[in-house]
Amino acid sequence: MNYIHLKHYHTNVMNFEHPMLDDVVESYDSDKLDALAWKVVDGADPEELVLALRSCLKLLVGRFLGNWPESEPYVDDMVSEGFAEIVRLCNDIPEDLLAEKSIFKIADSRAQYGIEKMLNSLRPLAAASARTQTKRIGRNEDPIYVQGVSDTLLTTPEDETAFHPVESGDEKIRDVLEVIGMMRPADEIDKKILNPLYWNMSDSELANEVGVSRQAIRKRKYRLYNQYLKITE
Repeated sequence: MNYIHLKHYHTNVMNFEHPMLDDVVESYDSDKLDALAWKVVDGADPEELVLALRSCLKLLVGRFLGNWPESEPYVDDMVSEGFAEIVRLCNDIPEDLLAEKSIFKIADSRAQYGIEKMLNSLRPLAAASARTQTKRIGRNEDPIYVQGVSDTLLTTPEDETAFHPVESGDEKIRDVLEVIGMMRPADEIDKKILNPLYWNMSDSELANEVGVSRQAIRKRKYRLYNQYLKITE
């Protein structure tokens, strides 16, 4: 499966601008950050630490943009999700972990986890990879033609033949169709989200179709994606 996940060798960093990060100091002394963290543990207001750790967030989002181009439409979401994780951390800093790691590394790990979970929950359910399709054809089995299409993460091909996963040669298409049959949708709305006939709809379009808010659709996708992860673990 091809999930968005930063590795240690993903060192490319793309410069970007965001109102929440405009005044961020690019490099912040690690010892000073740790000193601030221990003050917060002792009861100090976490605001200064939260603002200082934005340097961590700016670097992290820059790495996502530099190594995962499909994350570019979600800069606002990444900044918001990462900042929320940092705020949660600063309001409840684990002393035992702080004794072993710098607050910068802890914040980086927490923010990365939150951003990755958010980004992957928005990725479309898609057809099997080209390699899997080739194996199916070799066994005289029908290829799986259906491909998930998102109005943000994937671009709809103009040529209809590009929908064929084998001919498109897209190795990044995730092999999840068989997993969908194992999932347990809670109601008719969940069923529509998992139904390939609705994969070409944006969250707003699907929300209008089923009569709920866009946020409700996103929450359902988030829940279904977690269910998907548990099945594939």
